[in-house]
Amino acid sequence: MPYSLRHPQKPDHEISEYSYSQWNSVLLRNNEANICSAKRIAPVGTCSIYTRKAHAQILSLYQQANSYRRLFNASFLLISLCLLFAATTIAEHVRELEVSEGVPIGHQIGFIGEFSHGMDSGPPYLIVPVPGSAVDTDLAIDHTTGDIRTKVYLDRESRASYSLVAIPLSGENVRVVLRVLDENDNAPTFPQPVMNIEFPENTPRDVKRTLNPARDLDLGQYNTQRYNIVSGNFNNAFRLSSHRERDGVLYLDLQINGFLDRETTPAYTLVIEALDGGSPPLRGQMTVNITIQDVNDNQPIFNQSRYFATVSENATVGTSVLQVCATDIDSDENGLVEYSINRRQSDKEQIFRIDSQTGLISVNKPLDFETKELHELVVVAKDQGEQSLETTAFVSIRVTDVNDNLPSINVIFLSDDATPKISESAKPGEIVARISVNDPDSKAEYSNVNVTLNGGDGHFGLSTRDNIIYLVIVSQPLDRESQSNYTLSVVATDNGTPPLHASKTIYLRVTDINDNAPEFEHEVYDANVMEVADPGTSVLKVTAFDRDEGNNSAVLYALADTSETHAEWFQIDRHTGLITTRSQIDCETEPVPQLTVVAKDNGHPPLSSTATVLVTIHDVNDNEPIFDQSFYNVSVAENEPVGRCILKVSASDPDCGVNAIVNYTLGNGIKQLADFEVRSAAGEICITSELDYEKRSSYEFPVIAIDRGGLSTIARVKIQLTDVNDNRPVFYPPAYNVSLRETASASASTTSIVAVVATDADSGRFGVVTYRIVAGNDAGIFRIDRANGEIFINRPNMLSVRTQPMHVLNISASDGGGLRSSTDALVFLSIIDATQRPPIFEKSRYSYHVKEDVPRGTVVGSVMATSSDAVNRNGVRYSIYSGDPESYFSIDTITGNIRIANHLDHETRAQILLNIQAMSGDPPAYGHTQRLLVVGLYVHIRDQQRAAFLPRFY
Repeated sequence: MPYSLRHPQKPDHEISEYSYSQWNSVLLRNNEANICSAKRIAPVGTCSIYTRKAHAQILSLYQQANSYRRLFNASFLLISLCLLFAATTIAEHVRELEVSEGVPIGHQIGFIGEFSHGMDSGPPYLIVPVPGSAVDTDLAIDHTTGDIRTKVYLDRESRASYSLVAIPLSGENVRVVLRVLDENDNAPTFPQPVMNIEFPENTPRDVKRTLNPARDLDLGQYNTQRYNIVSGNFNNAFRLSSHRERDGVLYLDLQINGFLDRETTPAYTLVIEALDGGSPPLRGQMTVNITIQDVNDNQPIFNQSRYFATVSENATVGTSVLQVCATDIDSDENGLVEYSINRRQSDKEQIFRIDSQTGLISVNKPLDFETKELHELVVVAKDQGEQSLETTAFVSIRVTDVNDNLPSINVIFLSDDATPKISESAKPGEIVARISVNDPDSKAEYSNVNVTLNGGDGHFGLSTRDNIIYLVIVSQPLDRESQSNYTLSVVATDNGTPPLHASKTIYLRVTDINDNAPEFEHEVYDANVMEVADPGTSVLKVTAFDRDEGNNSAVLYALADTSETHAEWFQIDRHTGLITTRSQIDCETEPVPQLTVVAKDNGHPPLSSTATVLVTIHDVNDNEPIFDQSFYNVSVAENEPVGRCILKVSASDPDCGVNAIVNYTLGNGIKQLADFEVRSAAGEICITSELDYEKRSSYEFPVIAIDRGGLSTIARVKIQLTDVNDNRPVFYPPAYNVSLRETASASASTTSIVAVVATDADSGRFGVVTYRIVAGNDAGIFRIDRANGEIFINRPNMLSVRTQPMHVLNISASDGGGLRSSTDALVFLSIIDATQRPPIFEKSRYSYHVKEDVPRGTVVGSVMATSSDAVNRNGVRYSIYSGDPESYFSIDTITGNIRIANHLDHETRAQILLNIQAMSGDPPAYGHTQRLLVVGLYVHIRDQQRAAFLPRFY
């Protein structure tokens, strides 16, 4: 692209561009000197040889170019100046200026021509910047005055100086050099924020490790001046050193200042800062993570220097004896411990071995106490470092002797025939047998043996005076009939280790004496015989048993002969015990003759016992029992205990004998009456289960009197229960929610706001409930009607949303007997302002049908309430507050969906009336509705269930 300049005498549209050579020839023709040979042409930017006339021509061209808004290219002007004025040599002047970096834009640096007086260097100037010096972009130079100002913020680190040539009218060159002075505007900066290095823990003191130095773009004192360790230098383990080299960088070294120990401190995190020389200094930081590498500088250490153990000589190969333990605080391989036995110094026969990993010492070969009783082992623990370290411990293992001979037992029985027997008449202390024991392991004949006696249930014991001879004696009285044989065990135990036991079993028989009389099966027998019975008719067979044995147990029977018992009417077989009639019997004379049967054994002396036989003589049963009154009426308190008899009925029968015996029972169909029973023989009516007036207040049932012939009669019994105060009042529902407006009218004190309800299952005055506010009414704002539970506002002017938006009253209930409800009712009274509206249900009553077999969680329906308050339209919450004490249903507090919560049973409860409450706002406003759920109205029962209730035809 050729340099160009518009012709000064032609309009823009008529001017054609001159080439470089054309403008050069024009300038040369106007040069009076007509010179500038090729040999003297100075480089661009240094040409300073020209004439005053040539300067004027160039300045004129420059001004004309400005008028046509075209400027000469800087390089073209410099070359032109060199070509035009090379023939004339004029002195060059230097103007040096300084300015601090960062001065404001427009800051005056100085004037070009004020450096020397007496020189014709004043304006105007032709400004020729040195190429690449950014004069045009960074400096504003007024060529008419020579004033130099900043055009941008100067940054020494980006450009340290500016150069330009100013040519005044005098034609003398003024070379202007502007130096930018440094300011402390750069902090020292590390090349990396984090540096990771490692040191072996045995690194000597003063060893250096070069760290990345911080670099500061500022100069001189503003460059990096020093380094500090800010934190992490525990125990002053490290220090810093630095030196500056020719490039001006302050290089950094990290030196060991103390002794490193990985086991104490395995790592360091140093925060190092670099500071320059500013005031205040600027700082830069770097984190140095130092890992201390382990060296094998710790030998294993046993947890004890000497170990002791014992092992039996019969221990099998592989039996564990002892475990030694050594630890090495070094890491990795340096800390792994391996165990061995020093065979050169101990256990050359390799009687024992040691697990190299666990240190467990075990038996390697069979032991022999007699050969060697004590073994001394030298155990070595060695780590796995490249230059392994080791330590030793001493292990003493003592072999214990084994007791391998059993004691022998000799028993001599002291009975008449030397057999194991004893009479049941033996007294405590009587000797049964003599025992002697011998142990072949013992040098002494009888020493070192303990003898014990087992068995016998405490009836036998063992005694000795010298621990040599032992006697088996009777300790408690014996009874052959209770136990005829005993199994005794004599145990002899020596004092070996382990002790050996020998035992001998004695089967001891107890011999009989005649110490038991015959025993009848019953003390009293009942027999029946017809009055018209012939002599020899069987009446009853009695049996007596004698627990003795042999002749002592043989039994003979006889009747005691007394006139008042009419024994002459009967006879008994002396061997079998069969009683028969001997002659005619008479019911009118004695309806129930009483016989005494004597049973006698064959012992010496003989023993006997008696039994009574009541013989009932039966006549013709033609009379039924007669009650002493046909209707019995009794009152009973409901708290009478079970087992108490409250009434006795009585009936008599004119017949004789067994026909006159009357028994009592409840009438047919009264078996389901589980609360009372009648005692068959006595006629007493007794309580069999707890009575409850609230469940049933009266009973009426028949009582039957029946004789032994089957004739009967009936009387009626009526039992009236009297109430006792055994029930406390119970609130349902237990909680009540009410919304009250704080602008309640004066009539609010006479109109109830809510009524609490408590019931008492008792009757009469015990069932009368009174109410009382027991808590939450300290200010007396509310009052309650003690008779009906209605709550009124007593002080309407004290209702305020701001001071107390919620009141909670505790209501107690008491009955006429003074019993108070176990749980108080809670009344939640929410105070709302005049603008707040409680939620309103879409319906005042809902009705749904549900099958009794639907599963839990099934939705049976839903309710919906809306609030007219804009802020509460989406904040309505639902709850079931009464009507469902068994918790058959649950309600979703947000959606109002009602679900099955427990199994439904149409037969138990066919319908349920739920009271649903809707609540919104804070303080809450409450709305209420009722929902009727009919369970089983249209119940679809599965086939297999229906089949169980279908009628059957036969």
